[in-house]
Amino acid sequence: MTKTTNYQLNQWAKSDRVLMEDFNTDNAKIDAALGTIPKLAVGTYKGTGVYGHQNQSTLAIGFAAKMVVIIRADAPSAHTVFLRSCPTACYGAGTSSGMTLGLTWSDTGVSWYDYNNQSAEVQLNLSNVTYHWFAIG
Repeated sequence: MTKTTNYQLNQWAKSDRVLMEDFNTDNAKIDAALGTIPKLAVGTYKGTGVYGHQNQSTLAIGFAAKMVVIIRADAPSAHTVFLRSCPTACYGAGTSSGMTLGLTWSDTGVSWYDYNNQSAEVQLNLSNVTYHWFAIG
């Protein structure tokens, strides 16, 4: 029996005996390889104008993201990066100075709020403003 070049998966000839263990081994190799591919998601949301701890904003991403970037559609230089390794505060570029957001990460998304209760702009939630986002997991 021969093996494939990249993942050493089984390649049978007509004369080879096919065994269940060979398929199980190959499936485990394929699953491990697929597990190393980063997950990506993109989307948009429209701001509602609310802010603060009692009015958290939430993105349902569908997986445990490691990074989320939010970009204001009408002001592309106003963007913010959330990093899972930075769970309690995050800072944006081109947005209000001194911006601090409280973040809560889940296995399927992220929620945030304006930690200092300053404004919907700081919370990336201005009324009727469209925001684009992408997430990497």
